[in-house]
Amino acid sequence: MRIFVIFLLTLSSPFLTFANDLIQEAELILKVEPTFPTQPYSGQILEGWVKLKFDVSELGNVTNIVVLDSLPNRIFNRSAKKALAKWKYSAKVINDKSVVSKGLVTTINFKLVE
Repeated sequence: MRIFVIFLLTLSSPFLTFANDLIQEAELILKVEPTFPTQPYSGQILEGWVKLKFDVSELGNVTNIVVLDSLPNRIFNRSAKKALAKWKYSAKVINDKSVVSKGLVTTINFKLVE
């Protein structure tokens, strides 16, 4: 019976350690609005959106930006990526140590207001 009890305690210890970790997620502290593209496009495109995936470094910088989807396709991608690259975050912290946050997702909307 003792072996069984010790085995259970050994299996549960990583979960106890994880449960005791102090985690603070990355938080947006500076948001730069995108510029509306100035190049002429066919038709009157007045609005759209771009869905982006990115990482936040230990210093709070946005890295590894990837376009997941957009509407209309590709019209606003460059402007959205350029704006997102200027955003600043407080880094994710685990047990008083800054770490990289991977796979964050955001959508940047565009609307031309006259």
